[in-house]
Amino acid sequence: MQTKQRKTTRRKASSKRTTRIKQPPVPKSVAIVAMGASCANFVSNSVALGTSRRVADEIWGINSVGGTIKCDRMFVMDDLEHILKPLADATPGCMTAGMFTWLKDFAGPVYTSTVYPGFDNLVEYPLEDVINTICLPYLNSSVAYAFAYAIHIGVKQVGLYGCDFSYPDRHIAERGRACVEFLIGLAGSRGISIIVASESTLLDANEPITSRVYGYHEPFEIERVEEEADGEMISRLKVKPVVKDEVNDIRSVSQRTSNNGDGRVGDSVHASRDGSHRSSDIRDESRRVSNHC
Repeated sequence: MQTKQRKTTRRKASSKRTTRIKQPPVPKSVAIVAMGASCANFVSNSVALGTSRRVADEIWGINSVGGTIKCDRMFVMDDLEHILKPLADATPGCMTAGMFTWLKDFAGPVYTSTVYPGFDNLVEYPLEDVINTICLPYLNSSVAYAFAYAIHIGVKQVGLYGCDFSYPDRHIAERGRACVEFLIGLAGSRGISIIVASESTLLDANEPITSRVYGYHEPFEIERVEEEADGEMISRLKVKPVVKDEVNDIRSVSQRTSNNGDGRVGDSVHASRDGSHRSSDIRDESRRVSNHC
């Protein structure tokens, strides 16, 4: 009798892991879009480029983003049965309750901590495999889970939009920024190119260059150049002093981003002692973090 009960338990646990959704192939680039203010950068970039497919090959949404932006994959890591469902039932007008109106019908895979019956699109997150890939059990937000999964499956470029965690003039920050910035460093060390939304506080991307590079009194500019090294062309950042005539011209004392036509951003940044800067015509272009520095 006890043996039969153990077999039944194993079958039930196994059934939770099954899914009818087909795992898509590994994309070259992804945009991870979360619910922070800089998700507006993703929208404006997509509009400026005519389609979100020129921002990234796939769009990965975090939680309620999937109900607003067309996504290819979703990451909803909170336990659906024990965390999200009670919250939705207790507060019918909340964001979580709204998620349940479309989550079952989402066409792509929804990665989550535990798969439950009634959802054909849920995929159990491969926690052990991902932790071994990043070599550290440090995943404290849904954004971190999505980012680490991108590293795990071999994505070559990751864009981060709405992944802000902290905001100007707020004393309380959301948990998770340090973890995501750790993953940015890890990804860069493995040759993965990173894009951070220009209005995001992640990596202080929303700050003028003088606030991100400490200690310099004289103005300077940073621009990206292509150089040949060992028979290969690599991308490098060059730091150059700014001549006085350029400093006096308010148009040159600015942050300048150039749209390369494929959603990637070339860097040319001017900085002055007072940190003043002016955005380009497409204000919401994103900062590209080079992995060849």
